[in-house]
This record gives sequence, structure tokens and C-alpha cells, in this order.
Amino acid sequence: MSQTAGAEGFLEPDWSAPLDVDGLLARMPQDSTVRGVFFQNAVEQVKRKLGRDPFQREYYKLLSYSSAELVRVLRQAAQTLFPELPLRQGLRRLGQTVFPALRETAAGTFLFSVAGKSVRSAFKLTSRAYELFSSHGRAEVGAVEDNVVYIELRRIWTFPDCYHVGIFEGALVSYETRGRVEVRRLSDCDVDLRIEVD
Repeated sequence: MSQTAGAEGFLEPDWSAPLDVDGLLARMPQDSTVRGVFFQNAVEQVKRKLGRDPFQREYYKLLSYSSAELVRVLRQAAQTLFPELPLRQGLRRLGQTVFPALRETAAGTFLFSVAGKSVRSAFKLTSRAYELFSSHGRAEVGAVEDNVVYIELRRIWTFPDCYHVGIFEGALVSYETRGRVEVRRLSDCDVDLRIEVD
């Protein structure tokens, strides 16, 4: 069983805690890339609200783009969509819209068809999903208990303790399953998640 198992050290994130985006950008590897589906989703959310595209760049779902660029796009999108919320909470809300977009890609449709209607089965596919949609980071399913799944995110530079928490929360909603996500933060890019499924 992975070291991730056990509830010790896992907490709900402090959504009002400050977020040093410029410091994160300075520390992240320049060769880290992610797929365009994350950009597309953020841009579409903003276009819906504003009726225009403030980013003025076209992103393609399965092409790779700089993680640093995604950090900037996500920050701008979260601040535009949720100006009344702390940035972490805005990023979380934005992340909650991602899973349906991932599932609509050809790769996501094929991958998640294996899970059927079970969110726990979908979470077991997390490692493969991160391989498909991120070049630099990885995710591993640490342990699966009766109603809890532990996931280790490593070298994920795009706000793993808020944006990616939202992605997993969005998956719960997509599967019409109640649950909650707790985080054990190890660094800017390394977190363990404890996902409790009701």
C-alpha cells in the first residue's frame, strides 16, 4: 500500500490563502507542457461571460503548450470569471469545468469509456489520463479503499492544490456522486489527494 494511504495530514485547502503566481512561474521548469484542452476550456468559459476572446490566441485540444502560459491563462480566466472570490477559489471553480471537456476529447472518450458509470473506476485511470494530457507531471493512484481513493500528483505546476482539486470535484459531479477532496501539500507542484466518495 502506498505511503499516501491514511487520513493523516490531509486537509481541505485554505481557499483564501495568498497565491504567489509570479513566484510559481519563476520556479517552474521551462520545458513543462500541457495539452491545449485546458486552454480551450478556460478560454471558452471567459468568452461565454464576456462575449469576446481577450486571449486572442487559438489553442488546439491535443497540441502541447507551455505550462507557464497555462498558469497565466488560468489566472486571468479565474479573475475574470470569479472576481469576487479569492484566486484559489476561482481556480478551483474553473477546474470544476474541466473534466467534461477532457471526456469529450477522442482520447478522453476512449479512456473513460472503460470506467463505465463508476467514478471510482474513473479515478483508477488517473495515471493514464495525466500521461495523455500533461508532458512533465505524473499522477499515481496511491491506494483505493472502500470509499476513499488516494492520488499522488507530482511535478504538476498548474495549481495542483486548487485548480486540480477542482478537476477531481468536477469528475464527482459528472458521475453524479457526492464526495470531497482533501489535500496534503508537499510543494508548489507536488500534492497528495484524498478523495472520499459517499
